[in-house]
Amino acid sequence: PSSFGTMLCRLVTCILVPVLAWGGYVALLLGVFKGDVIYDLRCENVGSEILANSEDFTMYKNGIAFGSAGDLQGVFATGTQGPAKQGFIFALDLNSIRETSMSMPTPLTIENFPEGRRFQPHGIFYSNATNRLYAVSHPFQGEGSYVEVFSVMQPSASSSSSSSSAASSLRLVHVDSILPTPENTVINDVVEGRSADEIFVTRFHWYSQPLGGAHGPFTIREAVQNLLETLGQMWVPRSYIYGCHKNKGQRVGWKCAKASDKLGLFYNGITATKDRSFVFAADMYGNLIRMFKITADGLLEARGEIASPHMIDNLDYDESSGSILASATPFPFLSAKIIMGDDTVVNPGGLTVFSPDPASSSSSSVTPPKLEATFDLLQDGQALSMISTGIIWGDSVVLGSPFKPGVAVCTTDTSEPSL
Repeated sequence: PSSFGTMLCRLVTCILVPVLAWGGYVALLLGVFKGDVIYDLRCENVGSEILANSEDFTMYKNGIAFGSAGDLQGVFATGTQGPAKQGFIFALDLNSIRETSMSMPTPLTIENFPEGRRFQPHGIFYSNATNRLYAVSHPFQGEGSYVEVFSVMQPSASSSSSSSSAASSLRLVHVDSILPTPENTVINDVVEGRSADEIFVTRFHWYSQPLGGAHGPFTIREAVQNLLETLGQMWVPRSYIYGCHKNKGQRVGWKCAKASDKLGLFYNGITATKDRSFVFAADMYGNLIRMFKITADGLLEARGEIASPHMIDNLDYDESSGSILASATPFPFLSAKIIMGDDTVVNPGGLTVFSPDPASSSSSSVTPPKLEATFDLLQDGQALSMISTGIIWGDSVVLGSPFKPGVAVCTTDTSEPSL
């Protein structure tokens, strides 16, 4: 064969085919080829004048949920340089969620927070076992992202017993700060382990993010790292989970290290079973939930995967039913457009419910629960675009977004919302 033919063959085999294959994989992953989806939720936006965003929810008690409002779009875009709004935790009364005047998100008072440190909450988790609220926060002040720990102070017994009054009377008292790594904004979500002295934190970014945010300025090293992560994150598993343990015999001090024995593409949301035997982590780019067993020495052993029909973000374990609620994004390429700054994009989304298989034997502290995706609850994105979290209370569904204001309060004619 001619040298030209050989060169052409090598060009096709070594360059064109891999590029097309990689492009096809990315397009498939981002939902470019996905067909029609059913939107069975009717939603309205609540609290957009209060919340810059509502990235994550976690259930508290008696129909009250906590949410994080860290203005993540402003934080990630401009870092220390921009006008990001000071973040906060809010309470949402789900008992009167359809009464707009009663269900407005209520920012909670925080006491004893470290002076001078910004609070920009991301993933959150409330523990019924210890009455602690954990929040990943990105202050963008050059010392990494923290897990801030709070005790939840309830209203006194003499206070009104109504849930709306209880929600507005809750207070948060800061009790601890945990720094899994000094790198900036590489952590995402948190869950408590077997006690208040153990937490697990997902790491989703490869490299520390520039203090100037996505808008820069960048050093040459930061620009190269950003390019490598952008090109490789969808197919090179480098994401993992930190285990953090409080040093015994000391009032303060935590030791954090890589705990998971299985790397992921993009570990994001994380939750755990009620008895804290197993941890579930959402691998966003893998379209799956990975199950881990907590070992006696505080490490995480992979024990299987649960396939997801959509790209997923935050997870919430429903202790009463044993189901997992996962945010669902049918068309992730629309999320990419929003992240890149296109505010005109409407991105549908909602929840996928992963329920226990009734035919399987019950789980134990040794055997992980067998879960499978049973149904979706989706909305068209008009009330709230780019969904990252959601909760179900009775026949209502409430959705949150990392980059869009307010929350979506939704209803459906089907009987599926009840768990």
